[in-house]
Amino acid sequence: PAQALGQARSARDLLEDGARRIETEFKDQSEVQSEVARLIAAVYLQLGEHDRALPLLDADLERRRRLDGPRSLAVAESLTQLANVHYEQGRFEEARARYEQALSIQRARRGERSPQAAELLWDLAGVKRNGGDLRGAEELQQQALAIYVGTRGADSPEAASVRGSLAITYAD
Repeated sequence: PAQALGQARSARDLLEDGARRIETEFKDQSEVQSEVARLIAAVYLQLGEHDRALPLLDADLERRRRLDGPRSLAVAESLTQLANVHYEQGRFEEARARYEQALSIQRARRGERSPQAAELLWDLAGVKRNGGDLRGAEELQQQALAIYVGTRGADSPEAASVRGSLAITYAD
C-alpha cells in the first residue's frame, strides 16, 4: 500500500512493521507468534541490531515458558539465543546466567554429555575467558571437548573448534 502511494519502504520498515504486528495479528496463534518473532529477531541480529532483537527474544522466552513449560527444550533454546545476544553486547554476566539456565535444562532433558551441553559449556568458557578467568575457561573447554570427542568424534569440526579455543586460552 505504501508503494502505491509513491512511498518506498525499506527492509527495516518491513521488519519493524512485522515486529509490531506479532502480538496483534497472531494473537491466538502462539506457535506462529514464536516462529515469526524468532525469524525477525534473527534478521535483526544479522543486521547487528541487537537492541531490536532483544524485546522479541524476551517475549518469545516468556511465550515458550507458557506454552511448553519452564524446563522445556524450547525454553533452553530461547535462553541460549538471549545469552548469545548478551554475549555479543559484552553483557557477560547476563549471558552467563542465561547460558547456565539453558545448560541446566539441556542436561536434565538430554543428559550430561549431549552435544547441546557441550556447546553451552563452550559458550560459558567464552564468558569466563572474557572475564579473565582463564583457568575456569580452560576447565569448561576441556569438558566440552571431552563431550564432543565422545559424541561426534576426535576429528569432528566441533572438537577442532574447541581445540582452537583452548589454544587461544593457553596463549592468553
